[in-house]
Amino acid sequence: MASESMPTLKATVRDEAGTGPARRVRQEGLVPCICYGHGIDNINLAIDPVEFDKLSETKRELNAVFHIEVDGGETIEHVMLRDYQIHPVGRQLIHADLVSVDPDKPIRVKIPLETEGEAEGVKVGGRVHFVRRGVDVFARPLEIPESITADVTHLGPDDSITADELDYPEGVEPAHKVDYAVIRIQMPRKKLVTTAAPAATAAVTPTTEEGEAGEEGAEEGEAQPPGA
Repeated sequence: MASESMPTLKATVRDEAGTGPARRVRQEGLVPCICYGHGIDNINLAIDPVEFDKLSETKRELNAVFHIEVDGGETIEHVMLRDYQIHPVGRQLIHADLVSVDPDKPIRVKIPLETEGEAEGVKVGGRVHFVRRGVDVFARPLEIPESITADVTHLGPDDSITADELDYPEGVEPAHKVDYAVIRIQMPRKKLVTTAAPAATAAVTPTTEEGEAGEEGAEEGEAQPPGA
């Protein structure tokens, strides 16, 4: 991603910090946030949630890199979303932590997984199951891929693909130390068929038409039914 084509988010500097000032910012329809990191001091900002959503709704989502244009003409370059808070009821963004990153230094991020091809296991009734929806990698901010694609064509029933087997783009290194499964062909569970045990009916003592226990049962000392 060329720096010249990077999207820009406009923001206003907040002179006050704390719960009260943040509440007033939200009442104005804006989102309070803080920006910190490479080459800058901590700065309190207010951003337009609609404009911010346009950045986070791209294919890169949380891995999007952008510039911030602060009122007065100052520009904070190479910014990413570090953390955020969502209202538990309204589900709208209520706070965000933004971090300025060094474009030449690899950072740890999670990349979403995608699949291509039709697995052999799917052809016989299985389904592609994502054990994990993404993998952690190290990459320079401007070289972070939108996703990593795994070819599942060769996977048979109960076969899997591990993180080590993925094809990582140039400049992207896996961050895990212990290998783990990310995709598996899951087959439907077999239904258990149960039948009544013959002994369940054999335990019932036969009775005569008069309601008394049969002679054979009485001689063997079998229990009499209640009221006999």
